[in-house]
Amino acid sequence: MIAGKIKQAFRRFDTSIIRVCPCVPAALWLIAGILLPTLPVAAGFSWPAAGLAAFLTAAFAAVMTPGEYRLPTLFLPLGLLISSLHLYAPWSRPATELARANRRTTIQAVVVDAAYTADEVEWLTGKRGYSAGIQAVSSDTNGPWRRSAGRVHLQLPDRQAVAYGSRIVASGYFELPQSALVPGEFDYRRFLRGRSIKWVFRADQILRVEKPAGWRRLPGMLYRLREQAATRLIRHMDQDQPASLLLAMTLGYRQEIAPTTRRTFVNSGLIHLFAISGLHVGIIAVFILAIEKICRVPFRWRYWLLPLFLGGYTLMTGASTSAMRAWIMISLWSVAKACLIPLLPLNAVAAAAILILLFRPLQIIDLGFQFSFIIVTILITGWHAGMEAVSALREKELWIPRRSRSRCQRLSSLAVKYAGALLTGSLIAWLGSMGILLYTQGLFIPGALLINAMVALLAWAALFVSFLKIGLEIISPWLWPNEFCGFLLSRCMGLLQWLATIGSERPFSFPMVRPWLSLVVIYYLLLLLTLTGWRHRLAGRQRIMLGVMAPLLLLGVSAWRQTQMRPALAVFWGDRTETPVLALDADRRLPPVIVNAADYWTGHRIAAWVRSRGYNETDAIVLTGRRWEQSAGLGRLIEETRARTLVAPDDWQRARHLQVPIATLLRQGGKLRVFELRETFQTTQYLLRQPALRVRMERPAPGREKVEITRETTAGLIRIAYVHDQTRGGQVTFTDHRGQPRQWQIPFSRQPQWREENIRIY
Repeated sequence: MIAGKIKQAFRRFDTSIIRVCPCVPAALWLIAGILLPTLPVAAGFSWPAAGLAAFLTAAFAAVMTPGEYRLPTLFLPLGLLISSLHLYAPWSRPATELARANRRTTIQAVVVDAAYTADEVEWLTGKRGYSAGIQAVSSDTNGPWRRSAGRVHLQLPDRQAVAYGSRIVASGYFELPQSALVPGEFDYRRFLRGRSIKWVFRADQILRVEKPAGWRRLPGMLYRLREQAATRLIRHMDQDQPASLLLAMTLGYRQEIAPTTRRTFVNSGLIHLFAISGLHVGIIAVFILAIEKICRVPFRWRYWLLPLFLGGYTLMTGASTSAMRAWIMISLWSVAKACLIPLLPLNAVAAAAILILLFRPLQIIDLGFQFSFIIVTILITGWHAGMEAVSALREKELWIPRRSRSRCQRLSSLAVKYAGALLTGSLIAWLGSMGILLYTQGLFIPGALLINAMVALLAWAALFVSFLKIGLEIISPWLWPNEFCGFLLSRCMGLLQWLATIGSERPFSFPMVRPWLSLVVIYYLLLLLTLTGWRHRLAGRQRIMLGVMAPLLLLGVSAWRQTQMRPALAVFWGDRTETPVLALDADRRLPPVIVNAADYWTGHRIAAWVRSRGYNETDAIVLTGRRWEQSAGLGRLIEETRARTLVAPDDWQRARHLQVPIATLLRQGGKLRVFELRETFQTTQYLLRQPALRVRMERPAPGREKVEITRETTAGLIRIAYVHDQTRGGQVTFTDHRGQPRQWQIPFSRQPQWREENIRIY
């Protein structure tokens, strides 16, 4: 009986779309084949979970594909084959053997990405990490070379940069990238694995650098044009934050955006502006078509030439996944337009997914790939229903013939049409991004619904004025038009940053506990069901109820998980420090308290732990010393989570690595407190007294310290005593408001560790 009902439900799928979109089942079969070996090896899923995901994808494709269209099933074994080849990479075996042996290695490699800066933009320092294709490896500088292949993430010494296509010989060590240790932490190892990169090569010496040769000269020329365009674009502008934002939004330079500014744009849901994506590529395509029309290029030649010009811009800006997806879609549409052949957007999306995954199957675990394709699929499936609602609002206006309308009526009708389209697109994109933002960032951003609509207009204006300014810098000898364009761009970027600052605060943005992955999948299934209408058998009211129920279910479960979150005490231990970190979340009324910050990666992990518990700030950060192993991660912690109060030793000014983070804290409105020194005959104590927090620190012997924290909660005062010895480890004693103690031993270790214990507060 249940099987019969399920079969009847599956029959409601509208399989007629396969006859006009044959790439859709092919893409689903390919994804199913890639998921099975990829999720357990590269994404950390269990084999049953990976098999279930692949089975559901294949079952959905089988149900949607009619009997006469079984050819796409061949993409299932194809996906299994190419994903297995990229996972195990037999062609890079010599490099893998040397990496596992942890030996000093010399490599020959070619830089294959555009993460470099030329001399024309001196202030744009750029990042010193590159993707490099290995050609040969050797265990000795003068030893025999062994042929190899594959990609590595190349870390060069400070103040050294190389251009795209350069062939380099460098010596150093292979190491594995950092993986996620805390729930919700950014997994750097998985991020690189999605780009078919398994190892990081940390070079300490560059032996030889050769100029680009062969076909790589053409991309190198495009990147040099990009540098020249950047210099012309930022001329007559403040070379500070506005110029950095403009270069990130137009040409893909994101290196010089301040970390606090980046976090502001993440919290407001506007970080997508700095990833050259479908929005940017689509706007540039409109500009190219307009220029071709002004130059009177014949109709078919316009669309034949569009993919070439647009491909140059896509490659020039780094060829990210979202930009490549948009370029492939627009190219397919343009070729179909030139050949006078109709093309459905959903078929173009599926074709773009197939082309990208055939060459880079591991991109399927990349967040950018998932975000780009989910958003564009939601937009395509929901656009028709949204525009029907906009047309219903303009129904009475459409009754009047166009010739009988006054100029005011025509303008108002046009304004309502485009405003409705803008708000419809913003609403659908907001619904499409809600699940991903909640699961990855722990953020619910209702303000993005309206802010994204305003930002879309700003993006159009900024890109138009930017390319106008570049053209004027080339052909115009006069300064005042260029200065005027620079003035407009500065004001535009200032308005953009103001909108992001407003959108990152309450009530426009709320931190929340991450929902379960299964709940996010259910949310997107309900959303697709709402937008497609289940073969148009769902009435308008039913679709509205489903559309309201999906986000309410997602937000309701996240809010319920936040209320059920128990008080906890976490201990972090970094890999380059001997001092552990304590993080105490004792009361939902107040954010957590952090003791010490350890190294860079530990500071990042603490921030991820804080966000995973539904906070975007800390109540207090207590530094028990100014040494690097106690406070090096403070900068990263303050960049990712705002701190209300920082408690530092009285000699913190002698530590150079603390000056910039403390200046950032004060600029954000935080307070700086200094320990009160109290010396007795037996020991030296450092005291801090606040209304809800008291800290006492003692150093009875060199390398040994004792920290006692008294925290006020709704039930009363709780106390945590922490004794640490740099050679033996430590001990944590938690005492609740009734005076009942509980102890944990922390063994000494130089490996990254994280331990969380729930504490009971009555």
